[in-house]
Amino acid sequence: TAEGTVDDRHLLVVALRRLLGHLGNGAQVLVAVDDEQWIDAASATVLMSVLAGLNPPAVAVATSRRLDDASPLLRPADGMPWPRQIDLGPLGLGATRRLLHDRFGSGWSQMLVRRIWERSAGNPFTALELARAVTSHRAEPLPDSLPLGSLEETLRNHVATLRPGARTAAMVTAVLGRPTVAAIKRVAQAADVAVDVDGALDAGVLVSAGRAGDVEFSHPLLAEAVLSSLSPSMRRRLHVAAAELAGSPAERAIHLAELAEEPDESLAQSLETALLAFGPTAAPETTVPLAERALAVTPPGEPSRFRRRLLLVDMLLAAGDDTRARTEVDHLLADAAPGRQRADALWRAYEASGHVDLTNALADLERALSELGWTGSETPGIPPEDMPLAAEIMHAYIALLGINSSQLDRAQQVARDWWAYAAAHLTNEELLTATVSRAQIEMLTDPVAARTLLEPWRDTDPASTYVYGWPRLWLGLQDMWHGHL
Repeated sequence: TAEGTVDDRHLLVVALRRLLGHLGNGAQVLVAVDDEQWIDAASATVLMSVLAGLNPPAVAVATSRRLDDASPLLRPADGMPWPRQIDLGPLGLGATRRLLHDRFGSGWSQMLVRRIWERSAGNPFTALELARAVTSHRAEPLPDSLPLGSLEETLRNHVATLRPGARTAAMVTAVLGRPTVAAIKRVAQAADVAVDVDGALDAGVLVSAGRAGDVEFSHPLLAEAVLSSLSPSMRRRLHVAAAELAGSPAERAIHLAELAEEPDESLAQSLETALLAFGPTAAPETTVPLAERALAVTPPGEPSRFRRRLLLVDMLLAAGDDTRARTEVDHLLADAAPGRQRADALWRAYEASGHVDLTNALADLERALSELGWTGSETPGIPPEDMPLAAEIMHAYIALLGINSSQLDRAQQVARDWWAYAAAHLTNEELLTATVSRAQIEMLTDPVAARTLLEPWRDTDPASTYVYGWPRLWLGLQDMWHGHL
């Protein structure tokens, strides 16, 4: 997964860039992304960062996406050539006929092929599923008058016509995600159901994937069709079995979350604990639904609701879903108590804003600092436990002030006041942030002063401590030290 801390993503970018360079070794490499509309924001960011540092003639990129979806996540970075777009139209009648003959053999009349082509609108997946439904009638020759349903109805019928063991194997796979064959059989045994994985593979519903033994659905829409076919009792039965055999508390909590029928603070706490146990490298398709579920099962009026909504916002921001994050931030601001809660909410509002409106962004950060006790005077009263958050907010605040030349004097004064306070009150990590914040402002008018500030930190190991935005801070520190800026 591409999700994780800034450090993790930086290391992943470096590793992938070197891998692509090694694969090329004098030859051109093509990076292909099929169905780009399903890529997650974190992976898209990493891939674009990787490609931005490579020589375009050596590495080419080809992506496919539906034109009716939202703006693409894979967009060229500065300095990269804008991609050439090739519009692929629907399959023609002749191409659809060849597709059906190649996949299912002969016996297709001109009338029936035309009906399938018209109903599928030239979409090959839809055409194949409609044709599969037609061939299940096992008539020779295939009658022209056979009914053709919608794609959703066709997929449901496809699942329903599987042999019982194959259908149950598909159900277990839908519950587990992307399991091994062994995991499917263990859960089936615990749930006291019979499965036929080979039957599901032969039917084309499941396919082998990744490591030896892993299986997944041949198409995401088939997974949705299987999940929609699960009865409440079967869904509960399979999730209970999966929870009993889970290899970690986090995995167990995911399955228990599916069993919740009413608010339950104990379950909500288990889900929150599980979410935190995943760590920063967990994929957003796992963390976001888990955070949503933890909030959903938290009883109304519980103080923990604010904390769990805050956690959901963090997961949405990490996933790159700023639009939904802003919606949740509105709830945070409405529910936040004065002090730390309101500061947390205002900081997330800033992170989700995209920093488009500089005036409003500065106002939000000023209010957040005020909520934490920073008054700009010589005797601010920030509680020790709030120092890490204050350091993050102040770093962003000083950086925004420094962007506006008319605010440079104020930026210098705030940076100096904050650094003086940090030297007396902050831990090593926050003091480093405060030092770089001040140095970045001082270097605009006094590079010698900036160099003097940074000199005690020149041997700091970037892997030994985590500072907000660390790779950018570290590279800035190094560039300033070596006189590159």
